[in-house]
Amino acid sequence: MEVCEKAGAGPGLIPSLVAERAERQARLLLDPQPEVLQLLTDTKQAGFSIALVSNCAMEDIAAWSQSPFAPLVDTTIFSCDVGSMKPSPEIYAHSIDQLGVPADRAAFVSDSVSDLRAARIAGFAGTFWCTWFLDRQAGQPVEVDLTGEAPEGEHLRVGDTAQLVQLLTQS
Repeated sequence: MEVCEKAGAGPGLIPSLVAERAERQARLLLDPQPEVLQLLTDTKQAGFSIALVSNCAMEDIAAWSQSPFAPLVDTTIFSCDVGSMKPSPEIYAHSIDQLGVPADRAAFVSDSVSDLRAARIAGFAGTFWCTWFLDRQAGQPVEVDLTGEAPEGEHLRVGDTAQLVQLLTQS
């Protein structure tokens, strides 16, 4: 609060920003992109178990139980619940334990190359670098490239949700 006062901000600024953030996080959970819901549905229908591993604070997941994502995910590993964050090896081990799947039979999907590297070190068999929404945010066309890889060629780049399901079922 002292910093806000020195910057000339009123005493209501911090509570206002906290409320705005909570609303934004709730919207992300309650009104997800349809293609992401379809991805989870298709992945479940293909017979895969799904763990959600997320670095988050408690207020970020306050709306989780009402989210359309919740019934599509078998287990959640939220950093605020387990006391470790990606890319810490403990959070990846926890996800494998919760799913009951050996790491060499698991895939990790992320937009973060550092998280993918950590998953690979943790023993995950496949790591998929998903960029479709990053491409869209940058105003670029969504690129489907079955041969494209992340920097240093470690992870298969995935350009859309349908491609990811296809790659998972081929693995």
